[in-house]
Amino acid sequence: MARSTYNTKQRDEIITFLKSIKGKDVTANDIHNYFMEKGITVGLTTIYRCLDKLIDEGSVNKYTLKDDRCAYYEYVQKEECHEVCFHFKCVKCGRLIHLDCHDLIATKTHLENEHGFILDTKKTVFYGLCNECKGLL
Repeated sequence: MARSTYNTKQRDEIITFLKSIKGKDVTANDIHNYFMEKGITVGLTTIYRCLDKLIDEGSVNKYTLKDDRCAYYEYVQKEECHEVCFHFKCVKCGRLIHLDCHDLIATKTHLENEHGFILDTKKTVFYGLCNECKGLL
């Protein structure tokens, strides 16, 4: 078995944490701070390496939001991940919503066929208000 496929205690801790906050995105520093607060030793370099492997495996999605310089990560179940999935970020509560929408798929197809533009839906994030937050306005 190659070293890159070993399940380590740190990897298990990172996956458990990401599963516990499913539907929310975090930075590598957020993960590192969480472990520091819990007294669990996981180095920042280890976190980045683990996240990169989880991205390659399809268990984690990576996003760069707005003008942020840091990347955000989110755990996804492989069976929940579609080839084309759109992402919505609530600007009020920060919730990240994954949506499989036929109308948006039609828009993606239109962009490709009519404008020659291939939309990378894994990196595309729409910003707005979720149902819960729009009711709080």
